[in-house]
Amino acid sequence: MTTLSGPMFYPKETENLKSHFDKHGAHYNIYAAKNDECGMAVIRDIFPEPVCDEYNVIIFSTSGIHGSYNTIEKIENSLNKYGDKDLSEDEIYVLDDYCYPNIKFLILHARIVCIKYGNAIVKKEDIEYLKKLRESSRNILKDL
Repeated sequence: MTTLSGPMFYPKETENLKSHFDKHGAHYNIYAAKNDECGMAVIRDIFPEPVCDEYNVIIFSTSGIHGSYNTIEKIENSLNKYGDKDLSEDEIYVLDDYCYPNIKFLILHARIVCIKYGNAIVKKEDIEYLKKLRESSRNILKDL
């Protein structure tokens, strides 16, 4: 039996992503993470190791209408101080240094002209991975 795979045969919807154009195939397509809870799964599926290459890079804290300006360091500081506990809106309101552990990401697949984006809820164990991934992406982008 022959199985077809690769970006040409990427489905229009996966467990964590959905095509904006409701079309199959990653070439010339844009995918959004379905929700914040699956954002880290999207990132880790594409980058199992925190290493980018000239075909796959990631940019964080892109904000816009779909996210925030939160940085990895701002989230890290807040997690170190307040932990992973869920705080009420009233508690958050009085804390000027609390940062909701949510980061915006934009993944560029240059070779196939594909973009994947979303928000990811960050946990303490994600911080070092994200910093290494960001540094790897910066190194690729500065050499392009």
